[in-house]
Amino acid sequence: MTDIYSDCVTLEECVQLCAETVKRQSRETDDGVVRDYIERAYMSICNYLSCDELPRRLTPAVGALAPILIVHTSQSNNGYVASKTQGSRSVSFSYGDGTKLDEYGLTAEVRAMLPLPRLRCF
Repeated sequence: MTDIYSDCVTLEECVQLCAETVKRQSRETDDGVVRDYIERAYMSICNYLSCDELPRRLTPAVGALAPILIVHTSQSNNGYVASKTQGSRSVSFSYGDGTKLDEYGLTAEVRAMLPLPRLRCF
């Protein structure tokens, strides 16, 4: 049995590997936005796994999480407003069954792609 943490990718390598997939799935054209969300997904997964660099075989998890984060952010910025009035400035929000993120910023589907977190001994 080999150690999955022996072959890791840096953030820059992960951006190069996942950028086209994230652009295609999220329909985002701005390279800077795509890079930011790939970085956010990379750091969320590393935080969950308690590792400094992501194992190479888990790169598809970043490619799956980053488009979800882009869509989730755009929906939370403007997609949840149910009604709006200008006179007395009343706004009501409707929270549907959108993407549910856990405390690490991961969805249940992405968490299922990942191994259990490893323990860090100091």
